[in-house]
Formats: sequence, C-alpha cells, structure tokens
Amino acid sequence: MKIEAVLNQFGPELLDLKDFRAFGLTLREKAEMSYAEIARGGGFSSRAHVREILTGDRPITEGSARKLTQGLRLAGNWKRYFRLLIAQSENELRPESWSPEKLQAHLEKLKQTLNRSKSRRDINADAKLTDRFLAVPHFLEIFAATGELGVGATLDQIAYRTQLEPLRVSQSLKQLEELGVVQFDKNSGHFVPQDYHLAISDAELSGHFHMAYVRGLE
Repeated sequence: MKIEAVLNQFGPELLDLKDFRAFGLTLREKAEMSYAEIARGGGFSSRAHVREILTGDRPITEGSARKLTQGLRLAGNWKRYFRLLIAQSENELRPESWSPEKLQAHLEKLKQTLNRSKSRRDINADAKLTDRFLAVPHFLEIFAATGELGVGATLDQIAYRTQLEPLRVSQSLKQLEELGVVQFDKNSGHFVPQDYHLAISDAELSGHFHMAYVRGLE
C-alpha cells in the first residue's frame, strides 16, 4: 500500500502515539513494509539495524534518525512530526535552545495541521464519490430501492420498486458495485447497500432521495 494512502487512512491512530518507536512499528505494519525495505530505502547497512532501533535495543543517533525517516518514506509535515517525536524521546536530538515545552507545542501544532489536512482530503474524496454516484442512471431510486443496510433486495424486487426495466437496473447496480456503495451477496442473491455517507448537500436533491428511499421500502 502506498504510504500516502496509509497515512490518510491511519493518520489519527498514528498521531495518538507518543513514542517514535511505536509510530515507526505501527506505520511499518500498516504499510506492510519489511525491515529490509526500510533499511534499503534509508541506506542502513542491515535490516537488523532498523529493527533494533524500533524495538529499543539500539540507541538512535542524528544520522540514523535521518535514515529511518527516509526509509519510512515520510515527507512534508509527517517527516517533521516524526523527527520531533524522536527529539521528544531523545533529549540530545532536540533542537538547540528548544525547551521540552516548546517542542511539545510544535508537536501539537503539527498534529492539528495534519488532522485538518486529512479532513480536507476526506471531504474531497466524499465529493468525488458523490459526483460519480450522481452519474449513475436513476441512482436515487435504485440505491433507495436496495432497502435496509445488511438486508438489501433482489434484482427483481428493485426493478419492481423502481418500475424500471431489469436490464437497466442491472447495469446501474453494476456501476454502484464498482463504486462500493452496493455489494452483491451471493448467498441471498441480494444487492446490499453499504453505509456510505454521501456528500449530497442540495436540499431539493436530498428531499428527492428521502422520498425515493421511503418509496423503496414500501
């Protein structure tokens, strides 16, 4: 998995960690990186060197801190945040003239910045998903007619509820499956709606969806 995707998905969990070793081990696990990969990416002489730093069996130095950050493929504010985590654990690596309080203040500021960035990415992702969702023919009626979460409905039931041709419903359901908002259950033969919170803010559209949803459950 690309490191950007990992940081976007697990960023809040990583930001809750107070120690650079826990951060590094968690990121390694989530990104499915081997010690050898980190060692090669950072220019370490061996994978054992990386493992021993992250497990606390070997002290970290300024040089190995740079290599570890590079090996974990961190950049931008994530790189700065990780280096400050290291400095928080290792006083000798703290920037000169910085007190522990100043370092903590910078960590908190970076954490807020990273969280805001994730929120903006989530909003943009929701908006893009909604745009693709809106492009599916009769998406409101068909999605609503799939019924309750965890239950769903068959193709025939959806076609009956929407009064649309089964072939047209089938084509649209395939598109909704590709978007991840509907999943086909082979055991029950039902198309099951997933719990996606779509960024539909237009009042008229939201009202239309509500009416279609209610009608779909009848």
